[in-house]
Parts: sequence; C-alpha cells; structure tokens
Amino acid sequence: MVLALRPSLLQGLLPSRTAAARAAAAGLAALVAAVLLARKLAAEPGLRVDAAVLPALAPRRRPEGTAWWRGRLAIQDSIDGAVLLTGATGFVGGGILFGLLAQAEELGVTRIVLLLRRKDGHTVASRLAHLRSNAAFQEVQESSSTGS
Repeated sequence: MVLALRPSLLQGLLPSRTAAARAAAAGLAALVAAVLLARKLAAEPGLRVDAAVLPALAPRRRPEGTAWWRGRLAIQDSIDGAVLLTGATGFVGGGILFGLLAQAEELGVTRIVLLLRRKDGHTVASRLAHLRSNAAFQEVQESSSTGS
C-alpha cells in the first residue's frame, strides 16, 4: 500500500515560519541570559574557590592495567580450564577479556576461546587482527600470544 500525502496536509503539521522564528529567538534569548548569569556569578568574589582547596583536588596516582587487576578476583572460585567469551571486540567484552588475561594464572584459565562474527563488512580475521593490535592489550599480549 502506498500512502500519498497532499502538500497541504504536510503544511498543517509543520510550524509556521513565524512560530519557528519565535522559537529560535526564545532559544537565543535563553542562551544569552545563561551566559550573562554565568559571567556575573564568575565575577562574584564570594563564589571564588579558596586556594587552599586546590591542592586537595590534585589527581591521585591510581593503578592501571594489570596492576589494577592484581588481587581483585572478579569471581570467588577458580575457573581451572577454558573460557568461552563473546563480544570481545566490543567495549565491555574487551574489558572482560583484558581482566581474564590479566588474572589468567590466579583464576586458572588455560585457554580463552573468542566467538567472533563478521560485522559491517569486516571479516572475522580483520576483526581479530584489530583486536590483537589494540594498544590496550599490549600489557597482556606476551602471555596470551600462543594460539589463535
């Protein structure tokens, strides 16, 4: 079934030029008011941050990569064998894969099997190559370079 609409019907659904112009002007006025208010608040001396607070905001060193995973077992039991992992080329799956590789000895993981598929014109081999070349996995690549 083909649905044909007359232009007059469409015009009734769209806002008029005047209404669109009024909405744009109101939006611009709200933006200008917000900028003016922000400038006024920034110039207020009572709202300035005390210099003694700034050292407390200094970033703390935190462990990253495998150092973060040491001593943090994601599960209480050991796996003692192989793991089948899907979604390893995605963001969350990549994090799970990194955690498994970083804790392989503690968990007793002897093999990680990845289930990959073609996606968006990329072959399985190219997706696996992209995963292996990911800089995030450099820290755990040496211990996981055996097998395919």
